[in-house]
Amino acid sequence: MISLDTLREHLKADDGDSDAYLLSLIDTAVDLCEARLMRSLPELEAEYGYVPPAVRHWLLVAVAELHHYRGLSTDMALNQVPFYDRMLDKYTDYSRGR
Repeated sequence: MISLDTLREHLKADDGDSDAYLLSLIDTAVDLCEARLMRSLPELEAEYGYVPPAVRHWLLVAVAELHHYRGLSTDMALNQVPFYDRMLDKYTDYSRGR
């Protein structure tokens, strides 16, 4: 779904981050995305025949956030950017409740 090369390019990451660490961030982003969509990515792929680009981009943005804010706290106020969640609205299965 997201290759390590694509992720490294998106993050502008050097080889300092291990593949295992980056893969764990992808797994976490997938979990977050599936919770937001209220369905699994394989279900979405079965319906559309592919994982839509907006969903793949959302995953990259989520991984970038996880990568940048690695700690449990920060000195900055973090504000969610609603635009990115709106990217998933079309693919969210609201029939499963929220």
